[in-house]
Amino acid sequence: MERCDVEKKVSDIFESVIGVKVPKEIYNEKLLQPQYGLQPRDLFALFHELQDVFDIKFEEADLTVRRFDIFSDIVDSIMLKVQ
Repeated sequence: MERCDVEKKVSDIFESVIGVKVPKEIYNEKLLQPQYGLQPRDLFALFHELQDVFDIKFEEADLTVRRFDIFSDIVDSIMLKVQ
């Protein structure tokens, strides 16, 4: 699976699960900043949906080392598991 395909799919999941569209300009920013309006519970819902959609299991390092609150890091974690 190509990175652009994963980015698109993750972006679509963000929009359908959380109701937030993530523009490319903020792919490397922390999503829990007040201006984006996301709460930790939103990322928790996203965490479960991504595991189901991509048929993967996230490890603790996927949440801490790669930062599960940064869009590009979420995509990186998925890319490591779907290749």
